[in-house]
Amino acid sequence: MVASVEPPAIVIRGAGPLLREVCAGAEEEGVPVTVEPGTGDATTSAHRAALASALEVGIGIEGDEIVVHHASLPRDHPAEVTGDGRRAGRTAARIVKVLPLRDL
Repeated sequence: MVASVEPPAIVIRGAGPLLREVCAGAEEEGVPVTVEPGTGDATTSAHRAALASALEVGIGIEGDEIVVHHASLPRDHPAEVTGDGRRAGRTAARIVKVLPLRDL
């Protein structure tokens, strides 16, 4: 029996209408995502998601707030806070790929 191994992915914690756009933004950059339920505010969810991600990048979604975080950053200093789902997904993917963020 062969065990299925999940590829490393950006962990997204949260739900809502912006989730689809966040996923699309990351996938446009070619980086896979895993979606999990979120608890707490978007910043806390994003930080916990980054710590859980093998890629060390996480996204938290709460209402119309989307937070992109990296595991090496302090919890209260995320990489980006936005309301644009596609931008958040692209930002997270570009952090993973070590690409400039200025062209978003």
